[in-house]
Amino acid sequence: MTATGGNHGLALAYAASQLSVPAHVYVPESTSDARQELIRDYGAEVTVHGRSWDEANKRAIEVANEQDRVYVHPFNDRAMITGAATVFKELVEQIGRVDLVVASIGGGGLISGILSAADHYSAGGASRVIGVETLGADSMYQSVKEGRLLELPAISSIATSLGARKPGSLTYDIVHRKVTDLVTVSDEEAVAAAFDLLEHEKLLVEPAASCCLAALTGGKIPVKRGEKVVIIICGANSSLQELLKWGRSFNLDWAL
Repeated sequence: MTATGGNHGLALAYAASQLSVPAHVYVPESTSDARQELIRDYGAEVTVHGRSWDEANKRAIEVANEQDRVYVHPFNDRAMITGAATVFKELVEQIGRVDLVVASIGGGGLISGILSAADHYSAGGASRVIGVETLGADSMYQSVKEGRLLELPAISSIATSLGARKPGSLTYDIVHRKVTDLVTVSDEEAVAAAFDLLEHEKLLVEPAASCCLAALTGGKIPVKRGEKVVIIICGANSSLQELLKWGRSFNLDWAL
């Protein structure tokens, strides 16, 4: 059992299908029907609960305890962080030296794994790792800035996959100690970058992933000449219809 804004629920549903065990995934009301169907396609039961991931997660934990079922946290879990660390391991195996990795942050599991692996694989020449959040879903940015765990009153960003109102205690500790920098971008910047990726790379991604490109192209992340830069494109849970709707709301030329 788990709660998700997208990717984690898909991963858990897939793993459960491979192991022939039942899976129950809670999602917030902001989760699109298409995303819910993708999870169901792997055989998982999906329950919609609450307006935010935090509310869905609270209910998932309650039901797991009531029914004596295993609960799998999407980010504040050492095993999940270790799994995310394989992203950096694969990068090193495929392209060798990595100077800069840019990754988005929801609860912090992905970037915590990358930071931990970068420490190991980049000994003597540590890679820079920079995290990106959208304004209105920037709980990690706010927490690190204040030097303590903070909880947002609500998630106002369209990047609902980044919608953890409060980072995990484990992920906050790792990010606070190891990250090179954290930056934020607006929803409009993230959507514009998503259109750029669709037009130039033929990739349809969600704002929770395109925000990384927005931070780079918007000059919020300094890059040195000759550096090998990697952007983690971590989610494609948005439909073209959603992207066009967001684009029209910001009067972006591509969507009009």
